[in-house]
Amino acid sequence: MLNQILAFEYRKKMFSMFLMVHNGFSGNANADSVVYYRLQPSIKARFLRFIPLEWNPKGRIGMRIEVFGCAYKWNPKGRIGMRIEVFGCAYRSEVVDLDGKSCLLYRFDQKSLSPIKDIISLKFKTMQSDGILLHREGQNGDHITLELRRGKLFLVINSGEAKLPSTHVPISLTLGSLLDDQHWHSVLIQRLGKQVNFTVDEHRRRFHAQGEFSYLHLDYEISFGGIPAPGKSVSFPHKHFHGCLENLYYNGVDVIDLAKQQNPQIIIMGNVLFSCSEPQSVPVTFLSPRSYLALPDSSGEDEVSATFQFRTWNKEGLLLFSELQLLSGGLLLFLNDGKLKLNLYHPGKLPSDITAGNKCIPAGKVYAFERFHYPSVPSP
Repeated sequence: MLNQILAFEYRKKMFSMFLMVHNGFSGNANADSVVYYRLQPSIKARFLRFIPLEWNPKGRIGMRIEVFGCAYKWNPKGRIGMRIEVFGCAYRSEVVDLDGKSCLLYRFDQKSLSPIKDIISLKFKTMQSDGILLHREGQNGDHITLELRRGKLFLVINSGEAKLPSTHVPISLTLGSLLDDQHWHSVLIQRLGKQVNFTVDEHRRRFHAQGEFSYLHLDYEISFGGIPAPGKSVSFPHKHFHGCLENLYYNGVDVIDLAKQQNPQIIIMGNVLFSCSEPQSVPVTFLSPRSYLALPDSSGEDEVSATFQFRTWNKEGLLLFSELQLLSGGLLLFLNDGKLKLNLYHPGKLPSDITAGNKCIPAGKVYAFERFHYPSVPSP
């Protein structure tokens, strides 16, 4: 028995090494061609499991696999063969693009909703680290809010009549990190009475509340992408979501599909596109302290305007340098001990430093340098 276990672990290890080298098995691109793989080293197994990693985004998927092996003692008649066909349905995708100023407001019939149950599922992708994904509020300060803060998702549920023991603060569940990476992330929120399940990219957190939490006095509307008008229960600063939402379902209702059909239950606020536009910005990585990017000068003009985002694990480093020809000086934007500083200097004068706040920039997280403008000023 021990020998069998050791042999299985060895074969499993060898097969895992094969997958690491080949990154899976790529299939054919049409219905006629054949892709053939010969496993080196060979494997011995009674059962095989196939896991499709990707599918055709244009419609149905199909997979046909033929596995052939050599004669083995449990099959005395000769070679073995196995054919497997796997078919699936077309992938349905409803997408909406929000520009950071727009949102969707869904108003529903109060008879169609349970006051103790909510099931919300969606996918999102964005390059912005902050933004409201959904918000629903009501009387006595009750509200449910899903918000992206500093690249993390926060689910906040507040019951005006129920307080947590000893803490007296709303329920706040946090999941994810660096979710502002312009990749799709899935979210599932399940609230049934006092039980709350919060899932982000298959990572789940559960919470069981106390007191009268099971009943929230909420209005019969919910907003996605922002808060249309600040309500009486919203006492926190918030930003609209800037990015894309996909397959947005609220208690089984396809909200994006209703919006596309111009259903009167959906109020579209601002500019909304039913497609997901890709950002035009192109990231650049500096692999060493000697790496840099040089741009042409501004034809003798002493006017500099810059907007960018950056992410780094280092507390020191030069971000931007520009010479001001007419003023015979220059400016530097740099990190010093984790703080962002701007230095303006002129020959014969003491340099002037401007520090952007007293807090250090979080390592490894995206930091937005929204706008810098240095106009031309004649030298005294």
